[in-house]
Amino acid sequence: MTRARAADVVLLLAQEADRTGDERYRVTPTTLRSWVYRGHITRDPKTDGYDLHEILTYLESRDTPVIKPISITQNPDGTTTLLVEGHDISHSATGLQLDIRAGDLARVTIDLGSAALAYTGEADVTVNPTDAEALVALGWTPPAEAASPAV
Repeated sequence: MTRARAADVVLLLAQEADRTGDERYRVTPTTLRSWVYRGHITRDPKTDGYDLHEILTYLESRDTPVIKPISITQNPDGTTTLLVEGHDISHSATGLQLDIRAGDLARVTIDLGSAALAYTGEADVTVNPTDAEALVALGWTPPAEAASPAV
């Protein structure tokens, strides 16, 4: 996989925006760093490079909105309550970004607090029940329960 510097990626995407008239290709290096931070794309720290195919795939996936009823409430004590389809996911969210533009559907980006780490190998994977509830509210389908061993 060939990786390109941020400046080259931004230039190539701007040329594609000029060619097609599709403004979603106009991004900045700051946008790329933000997408890496949020886990949408990767950056090779050795080469400081981005995978253009990965970026284009991410941009295409952003076109398919996941429309859910939400409620964001600022409480008198200064905390915020975040409901997605009636599920309180406040305990799982570490932040959110709300983008409202005239004539467009509001877009909410919810950060579910993940630490940066790397691990390769097998593991027994479980999801905290409160986080699972938040993920289900966002459209995740949990895997079927493992069959109980025969006795």
